[in-house]
Amino acid sequence: MKRAIFIGVLLSGAAVSPAMAHAPILDCYVDGDEIACEAGYSDGASAADQVLRVRDEAHRLLFEARFDASGSYRFAPPDADEYHVQFEGDQFHSVILYSTDIE
Repeated sequence: MKRAIFIGVLLSGAAVSPAMAHAPILDCYVDGDEIACEAGYSDGASAADQVLRVRDEAHRLLFEARFDASGSYRFAPPDADEYHVQFEGDQFHSVILYSTDIE
């Protein structure tokens, strides 16, 4: 099974040193008839209770949920032809995974 893992970070012109590294990590894959997503941070911090949003190709919100205590969330694939999953860590940390990359 091929799995896509995406790491993303949004910074507002700030210099980043390794000590400051705290990039969000999102991994989603097909598991039976569900999409399984796991999230966390590159420094090992938990994504428990962090926001997950699923939007359609027009960026309309399909649903919003929160990762569980282990940083996981499972859902049935939406009816939209294309969608994307967004892990919204905080105002500086966000990552998006497109449905075309989820296998």
